[in-house]
Amino acid sequence: MIKRCFVLIALLLPLTLGAQTRVQQYIEKVAKEEPLRSASWGVLAVNARGDTLAKWNHLNKFVPASNMKLITTGTALQRLGAGYRFETALAYDGAVVDSTLHGNLYIVGGGDPTLGAEDAIAIPTDSLFARWKRILTGAGIRSIDGYVIGDGRWISSDLEHESWQLSDSGTYYGTGGDGLCFHENNIDFRVEPGDSIGAPPVFTRTTRAETPWLTIRNYATTGEKQTGNSLYLHTTDLAPVAEWRGSLAIDRKKTVESVSNKYGAMTTAHAFCTWLDTTGFIVIDGPADIDRSGRIRDFHSEPSLSARPVDSLTRLGSTFSPTLTSIIGQTNGRSDNFYAESLLRALGKQVKGRTDYDSAIAAEKAVLSKIGVTAGNSVRISDGSGLARDNYASPDFFVRYLKAMWRTSARAAFLASLPRPGSKGTLQSMFQKSDKDFKARIRMKSGSMNGVLCYSGYILPKGGSTSAEANIITFSILTNNASVGASKVRPILEELIRLLAEEN
Repeated sequence: MIKRCFVLIALLLPLTLGAQTRVQQYIEKVAKEEPLRSASWGVLAVNARGDTLAKWNHLNKFVPASNMKLITTGTALQRLGAGYRFETALAYDGAVVDSTLHGNLYIVGGGDPTLGAEDAIAIPTDSLFARWKRILTGAGIRSIDGYVIGDGRWISSDLEHESWQLSDSGTYYGTGGDGLCFHENNIDFRVEPGDSIGAPPVFTRTTRAETPWLTIRNYATTGEKQTGNSLYLHTTDLAPVAEWRGSLAIDRKKTVESVSNKYGAMTTAHAFCTWLDTTGFIVIDGPADIDRSGRIRDFHSEPSLSARPVDSLTRLGSTFSPTLTSIIGQTNGRSDNFYAESLLRALGKQVKGRTDYDSAIAAEKAVLSKIGVTAGNSVRISDGSGLARDNYASPDFFVRYLKAMWRTSARAAFLASLPRPGSKGTLQSMFQKSDKDFKARIRMKSGSMNGVLCYSGYILPKGGSTSAEANIITFSILTNNASVGASKVRPILEELIRLLAEEN
């Protein structure tokens, strides 16, 4: 009997080693060839038993881009819980007399990134505003002799991380979060070339996120044929002025440009006032927000009145965001930077009582420690989305983190949030020639920016078991500084993932 066992082991061992060697041989082959020969990159993949299936520079640190969202969404799930909801409250100062609020209505933000968003999970804006109006009329308020104030003080620090590139901060994907946001703090424009080279392109607003206090100057030009699109909106929360710069080729078709809105709280107040007006509900002073000095600002005159502290207001009621499970599904599925930053801020508020980046990152590290992941020198966390180029992490860190998340009670919700190849989102075009059963086994997050392409996640066993004891493969592939575009690097990484999947 013992002899038969030795024979069986002897027969199986070469097969196992051979399969592992195929993965490692492939890695060592592509490491000697362009585009990876001159790039910086690392790989680590382990199975459920802890056996190393592939490794290359696995302790080196790389810019992970949106792989950072794995950390943000997982730690938020672990600490806040799958059922967590962001709260937005209505409150007032003054007094209600004869159905009129003689004072100001405050829309007190709690960081909800879905307010006014054109997102399937978000409450439709008309429905949301109808709920807010019912809260007012339920308290006997049918007109307001004062302001509707967008209160974004839930976030008191900078809207964006200080290390974000200027070329990102005016774009839809580089929009910073406020305590009170609207339409993901984006403004959408339809743009078409001017009628001649050198003429300004024509911009037409296409969303309900109106910003009449914002002066937008058009210094962009119409370029020659085949010169592409280099349009960019330069904007800041220091002053309500923005400038279109760059050019749009004269042979370009109409397109939509989504750009950053730095005044989410004011936009919310303005949109609600506009909606109330259509219902016959009067707001005498109109919309306002609160500037960094704590004064009420309406952009018509110099702010002079101080906003009341939130805890001194009379509270009327609240509305709530979709659940955290729904939000992280969108965050990872479409790699939503705005949602990710809101989650990181919420983690800081819950753990440290503050929403500034330093507090939020300290909170995230505390959660990592609690689930048994020591950050040490293997990761540097600067933001929640991965937009900061001074984020660094090693494949070893991601594998340790992902294995730890698999052991938590948040495993099912976290795994469900991860994209699958072929599904709608960032992995839709991957593994096009593979069958659906194979694609269903791959659950991973991509990360990409100029010169960066990364994939980290899980490979489920055949049959797709997601139990705690499943024979999963956990992997991280991080590539930086490739001299060619992602379209040249991606097929190499796809083949590596495919070879790994043969292991289970």
